[in-house]
Amino acid sequence: MLCWLTCLVVLSALFPSYLVDYLHLGMQQMGYVLSAIGFGGTLGTLVMPALSDRLGRKPVMILSVIGAAVFLVLLARTGPNPTMLFTYLMLTLLFVFSMITLTVGPLSAESVPAKLMSTASGVVVGIGEVFGGGVAPVIAGYVAKHFGIQYIMHLGFVALAVGLVVTLCLRETAPLRLRAQPAAVAS
Repeated sequence: MLCWLTCLVVLSALFPSYLVDYLHLGMQQMGYVLSAIGFGGTLGTLVMPALSDRLGRKPVMILSVIGAAVFLVLLARTGPNPTMLFTYLMLTLLFVFSMITLTVGPLSAESVPAKLMSTASGVVVGIGEVFGGGVAPVIAGYVAKHFGIQYIMHLGFVALAVGLVVTLCLRETAPLRLRAQPAAVAS
């Protein structure tokens, strides 16, 4: 969770300055580009978790990490083109919100006994918010001040790379996939 929130908070907090100060977009253009956060977030919280019910949590998480990383790199390499910036930001955050939703919800809840589901989600959110939402912006601010605001997305990319390693170690928790596994082994 702290990896996903690091990427989200860095983009949400410092991306407006990146658009205006580094890419020299106007305020209306910046607003248009940033509206992608809402579109991507909505799609990511609806589409990918539903897909994970069928395909499994782990494959969707891996796809989401890779998707977020690819579109974050494309976003970082895009010049002052509002339409492309909107598209890449929306797709990056579609995958980031997908991972946040899956981590806080099904992955946390399905990984512990029923009586600990709420606690597990709370611990995951707490750790993610303190480090990803509290420490990451401080680090991003340091990077922006000392190296240039164009490098803030590197922090999000590093967080995604660490998250990919963790995601590769996940055990499948989707009930539909778990029920299908013994049948696949028997045949």
